[in-house]
Amino acid sequence: MKKVALTLVSDFEIVEAMAPLDMLRRAGIYVDVISVENKDYVKSAINIEIKVDKKLKDVDLSTYDLVILPGGPGTKNYYDHQDLLDKVKANYNNKKMVSAICAGPSVLANLGILEGRNAISFPSFQHVLVENNAKLVNEQVVVSDNVITGRAAAASIDFGLKLVEMLEGKETREKVEKAIVY
Repeated sequence: MKKVALTLVSDFEIVEAMAPLDMLRRAGIYVDVISVENKDYVKSAINIEIKVDKKLKDVDLSTYDLVILPGGPGTKNYYDHQDLLDKVKANYNNKKMVSAICAGPSVLANLGILEGRNAISFPSFQHVLVENNAKLVNEQVVVSDNVITGRAAAASIDFGLKLVEMLEGKETREKVEKAIVY
C-alpha cells in the first residue's frame, strides 16, 4: 500500500493541505498528517487548527512514497526544521516522490531539488525557483519525474488529483473525479 506524508507547519494554507488530503483519501491512499513542529494540532493561516495523525519526531519519512509540502505564509517555518529538510532531500535522492504547492516549491528549489526541472509556484516565489535553476512552466500543476509542483490555492484540487494519478494511475484519478463531479 502506498503511503503519503502530508507535512504541516504553523500558518500553512488550509486548502493546499486539505484538498489534496481529500483527493488522496477518496482514492483509498494512506495519508499521515504530520506536524513538523511536533505538536498535536497545527494552526493554519486562517486560524483553523488541524489535529495531526503523527509528529515528525515519531515517523521515518523514508517509509513514505510521497511527501507533500503545502504553502502559505508559514512556508518559512519549514526552514526551522533541518531534520525535515534533510529527510525530504533524502527521499528525493532515493527516487521517492516529493511535492509542494504555492510557496512550498521554493523550499524544494532551495534544497536543489528543482535544479534543471520544470516547475511552478505562487508568482511571488517564482524568482526563488529561477535563482535555483528551475524552468518555470505556466501550468497549474507540473510533473517532472518524481517531483510535482502546484501554483497556488486555486490549483489544490488539480494538484491532489495529479498526486492520486502519480500514485495509483489514471483510472483511480478518474474515479475520484467522478465522485467529486469534476
